[in-house]
Amino acid sequence: MKNTLLLLCLFASSLSSCKKDKEDSGGYTTNATLTGRWNIITVDTRVYDGDRLTVSQTDNFGEGDYWDIRADGTITSYLDRVVNKTGKWQLLNNGKKLVLIDKDNIETPYEIQLHTAGGSLRLYQEVKVGSQVGRITSSFEKAK
Repeated sequence: MKNTLLLLCLFASSLSSCKKDKEDSGGYTTNATLTGRWNIITVDTRVYDGDRLTVSQTDNFGEGDYWDIRADGTITSYLDRVVNKTGKWQLLNNGKKLVLIDKDNIETPYEIQLHTAGGSLRLYQEVKVGSQVGRITSSFEKAK
């Protein structure tokens, strides 16, 4: 289940709106603040059919689960320290939106909800399937 949710979170092909809280320094996310190793803490999934909550699941991740976001524009996700997925990344809208691009050039946009100078990052996306709408929130901490 952890692998399925990470794959959905990392390379789903849905669209989402994009808004970002400012960093403690008063700026927006930049390539320099985003690059590095980001440990995956949780992936929270909520799915609604109208007003009715149909899925509510939080998956916790461990020490070997992380994203490596490199300055050359590439990203690799790891599960249990094993490469899970690779692709490219880019920041758009003055650092308010992160877009991941998989090997088939499918783009997955994320809203950068929180990225502070303290080293935490929260990304979210919304997914719609039929009458159901899901929100996936991924929380990360920057590796020391």
